[in-house]
Amino acid sequence: MKKTLADMVSKATHLLDGPFADDVKSLRLPAVNHGQELGPRVERYVFGPEELALIDGQFAGVELGALLQGFRTPHKVFWIEVAVPPNKMGFFIRRRAEQVWDVAVYADAHGVVEVVRVGTIAAQDDPPVREAYPKTGFGLRFADRYGWPEPDTLRHAIALTAAIVSPRMATIERRVIGGLAARRRAQRGYPVFSHNVVTLKIPETSLQRGEVRETTTAGGRRSSVVRGHWRLIAWPKDGDPYWTWVAEHKAGDEALGVIVKTRVVKLNGMETRRGFVVPQFAGAPGQRVPARRVS
Repeated sequence: MKKTLADMVSKATHLLDGPFADDVKSLRLPAVNHGQELGPRVERYVFGPEELALIDGQFAGVELGALLQGFRTPHKVFWIEVAVPPNKMGFFIRRRAEQVWDVAVYADAHGVVEVVRVGTIAAQDDPPVREAYPKTGFGLRFADRYGWPEPDTLRHAIALTAAIVSPRMATIERRVIGGLAARRRAQRGYPVFSHNVVTLKIPETSLQRGEVRETTTAGGRRSSVVRGHWRLIAWPKDGDPYWTWVAEHKAGDEALGVIVKTRVVKLNGMETRRGFVVPQFAGAPGQRVPARRVS
């Protein structure tokens, strides 16, 4: 198994005399153990070389404020790394207070590990992200040579974290370092080192999403009635999430035909959608109702 950047940081003795010594010491401890006597767990998440580009494409054009709405992390302290050929980039993320996280960005330059960017994510502040090159000067020299880290490097950390906590975006597979031999040593009480490999879920194309076909006409859809319903606005530009009522209306072209639908409605108690309780009454056109989270 190839050595991860976290392994390299754990052996970076030159960082033990500075402000990042706790990061090095934490990564020297196993993430999974038979007990907690060796110290706090630091889960490691490793993304493949293509994952960062895919995630950047997923969140391209999304404002930072919108990206941070509902931002949550899998643990109080954790590590994320991703390949940025010919180097690797890693984020040591530590929660300092409620909705406040400190981040140190690590990189390797031909086997030498250094901190190239430091910052803070505070979702409730303005601006919500503050970052800078460390006082050592290495980060600025590294950026001049390789073209990164960019001024908004922590945006990568936010997007990667969003993928980790969303089961719809990614799958996570734990890899034990040392394989079967390590598992046998664990049975005798020795610590087990491991990391989580994160793979993004790429949806298949279909007629409804993503497939482009050559055509000679702009064919429409047959007419149908869209019943009135509540639409969830989970991430408004300002304010809290809310429901808005969409009145019953017709859609499609009657000249192409009419679809008649028969609906059977069964009420099975409280209905929820994306973690919010759906209002149990019909609204008026354009009516807004505050969205209440499932307790």
